[in-house]
Amino acid sequence: MERKESRRENWIDAAKSIAILIVVLNHSGLVIPGVNFWGGMFYVPAFFLLAGYTYATKKESYKDFVERKAKRLLVPYFAANILLVLFFQIKDLVTGSFMLSKAALSFLGIFYGRTRLIKIGNGFGAFRTWVPDLNLMPNLNAPTWFLPALFLVLICGDGLFRLMKGNKKKVCLFTAVYALLMLPYYYLSPFMLPWCLDILPYLLGFFLIGYELKDECFFEKIREAGIPVKCGMVIGILGLSVISGLYNGSSNLSLSYFGKTVAVSMISAVSASCLLFFILRYLDKKAPYIIRFAGRLSKYTLTILCWHYFVMQMFYAFAAVFVPGIWDMPGAGKSLVQLLGIIVSVTVCILLHLVYKRIQKMIRGRIGKE
Repeated sequence: MERKESRRENWIDAAKSIAILIVVLNHSGLVIPGVNFWGGMFYVPAFFLLAGYTYATKKESYKDFVERKAKRLLVPYFAANILLVLFFQIKDLVTGSFMLSKAALSFLGIFYGRTRLIKIGNGFGAFRTWVPDLNLMPNLNAPTWFLPALFLVLICGDGLFRLMKGNKKKVCLFTAVYALLMLPYYYLSPFMLPWCLDILPYLLGFFLIGYELKDECFFEKIREAGIPVKCGMVIGILGLSVISGLYNGSSNLSLSYFGKTVAVSMISAVSASCLLFFILRYLDKKAPYIIRFAGRLSKYTLTILCWHYFVMQMFYAFAAVFVPGIWDMPGAGKSLVQLLGIIVSVTVCILLHLVYKRIQKMIRGRIGKE
């Protein structure tokens, strides 16, 4: 089943902007009642859903597809991680705290693509193992785990569609069987596998659900339906999101943690994401200028993902030096500092992106002249 690339939709950019802002919010430590908990239901899964929603076949070989996605996702991943690891190793050398084992583990973590080695929760009983839990991304690079995971989902999804000759049912069936076969490992093994291989079928599930939403024109059908059907569907999705979210609790895909159960976690993530998409699509029709403005941040998503945590923690470190006892301030004062951390980190990331693009443009111009 061939699906050609469609025009860019502003609500998709707005959804990415909201999701990345919730990522930054959660890393800042700032708690906004309701936002952290309910936003945590969808802020990572939404990216996988949208990857499936926007996936389109192109007249290119599988090799070219893999190379294109590697340039888009893996080159920034390795570049940011290597720079961050080098920064902290140089700092340790200067301060006399350098340890070869720590440096080696940091470089290993880049290729492993996970924040830690041992999972939390979800096991039958507590996970017990003689292997120590290792912090594989100690250099303020933990958020970048997402990039190799997304790369793997995209090349697996595209590969399956090619292998199954575009047969959507076969692709979904294969993924469902794969997910069932992985359940024993997921619930019994304490180890997180490289590049999210232990949760790959579930991430692929998000991707395929997003693909299905687009392929079946789900949102368009709801929009064109009568008011009773439209209201009933929205209320049903809202109810499903609330009930499943309250029952399952928060999840953390970076630690392969789905809350109480994988199935309910996926229901919660998909229903919360769809609710967000409904709202943004509605606003895109009623107030498109708002959605266009909100979506502007999406072009900086990759840079924000790679660098916001580093910039934020540097800001907090300098703030603590210049204002001793800053973290002992009353609640409002501490929240203000955390909010400033969000603003500063996002702003600096945007500037980094713009500088990089300017340098890239200059280099291309010089090469073109030669």
